[in-house]
Amino acid sequence: MSEEISIPVSDKIDKMDVPAEALSEAQKIKKGICPSCDGSLVFQEGCKVCYSCGWGGCE
Repeated sequence: MSEEISIPVSDKIDKMDVPAEALSEAQKIKKGICPSCDGSLVFQEGCKVCYSCGWGGCE
């Protein structure tokens, strides 16, 4: 007999391959996607920043 394991819905969403357009701003930042231009975020001097558009997470 196999046991069923319950996974919280929020964990399922984080692991799904969801298009960037469908994510909230917080979800994008968590995944390293710029909420302004969908570019890549990098961690620099304690802040997440986007070199593509200049967005900064410590503003």
